[in-house]
Amino acid sequence: MTKNKKTILYIILALALTGALVAGSYTYYAFVYMQNHRTTPADLEPEITLNAEELLKQVEADWAKAGKTSAIPSFIGEKGAKIIQTNGKIASKTMEESGNVTINLLGEAVGINCQLDSASAVTNKTLIEKYKVGDEVIIKGKCTGFDYDEESFEMLGEENKHVKLSECVIIEQ
Repeated sequence: MTKNKKTILYIILALALTGALVAGSYTYYAFVYMQNHRTTPADLEPEITLNAEELLKQVEADWAKAGKTSAIPSFIGEKGAKIIQTNGKIASKTMEESGNVTINLLGEAVGINCQLDSASAVTNKTLIEKYKVGDEVIIKGKCTGFDYDEESFEMLGEENKHVKLSECVIIEQ
């Protein structure tokens, strides 16, 4: 093997090793470090604190205004979902097979839809079991949207609208 071929081989090996190190570092960062250092609503202070009735009214008005101007609704924000803390009476509580828990405040058809993922449900298991339908509860989560089903309103005359909160946690009183 000539000297030029050896030099080229060493350069290729060095580049391959560098690429493997970069890929390994990225994989570690993306899958290990970020999972252990992820912030959740439980770790953050709420940006907005309103009772369930006021939250529903303000989000509905905000969504209507944003829809007319194609603006980002203020409850979502330009930097992503805002952390909201709300309180209200539990209208329903559903535990899914996946371990996720859904708590509806105010009502089934109109209200605040709070999603607790399975990890949060395990952590908050005693609190989730403690609160029953009709109990007053404080919940903190990310506001991820507003659902309004116009078809059911037009067909059945029933409103169906929900403020959607995800990654929720129950705040002990």
